[in-house]
Amino acid sequence: METTNSPAQPTAPTAPKTHGKAIAALILGICSLIIPFAGPVCGIIAIILGAMSMKAINASAGRLTGKPMAIIGLVLGILGLIASTIITISVLGLFALASMENTALITVLPLA
Repeated sequence: METTNSPAQPTAPTAPKTHGKAIAALILGICSLIIPFAGPVCGIIAIILGAMSMKAINASAGRLTGKPMAIIGLVLGILGLIASTIITISVLGLFALASMENTALITVLPLA
């Protein structure tokens, strides 16, 4: 019985995959700007996932894509975190001001 050693069939090159953490960073970055009370949590997670995915994409030697999504998610996460922090400080400042003066935030004037 004769065996023939046939050369291995060449495999088709696989297309690079989009990194899942980059997609998650983008979605959470958008949510950090849209959802007011979830902004800090979504923003922090978007920053972490964006940084992790950029590191993984850079180390993958072209097997993974999605670096623009990771960057945008990272930037949106930072902006959402900053915006929600400013809003929170402003609201707390208004409440502190109102409680110190012992007056309402909006004063209604009599009509006559």
